[in-house]
Amino acid sequence: MFDLGIFQFISEFANRSALADWFVVVIAEYLPYLAGIIAIILWIRIPAWRERMRLFIIITFSLLIARGFIFEIIHYFYSRPRPFIALQITPLFIETSYAFPSSHAIVLTILGCVVYMISKRWGIIFLLFACINALARIYSGVHWPTDSLGGIVIALIAVVIAIKVFPKDSYLLPEKDSETDN
Repeated sequence: MFDLGIFQFISEFANRSALADWFVVVIAEYLPYLAGIIAIILWIRIPAWRERMRLFIIITFSLLIARGFIFEIIHYFYSRPRPFIALQITPLFIETSYAFPSSHAIVLTILGCVVYMISKRWGIIFLLFACINALARIYSGVHWPTDSLGGIVIALIAVVIAIKVFPKDSYLLPEKDSETDN
């Protein structure tokens, strides 16, 4: 009932304004691409080569754990229908895979956590992107609230694991002369 009540509260605003619906769909579908572009720009601007490589490895490893491993195992054993299918409503756009967990929430939360390691201000903005995207996907009728919460939790677990495996002084990263660190 938790999911249904929150879902209905958020999604009841859908289909009232074509402009608002269009804006929400843009956020729900394209905000991850904008976040990715901004993250790449921030990553390129990191002056230290080792730190740039470490953060790249943390993002890659986190995505591999969260999206490539945990997400796939959950989808194999748990097939949760999307709200528009379960409630027989018309969504603002169609998604064809199962609902839980939200891969958008996973990716945006991982990006937010790693960008936070680069810049706290930008990291907070990215984590807000993750929340706004989650709300937009609920509004659109393609996710339940716990789909997004589940994606966020999975992402946080993956990032913590990746940071533990690749700490700042990680011996797994190759040494490079400080003169050529840029």
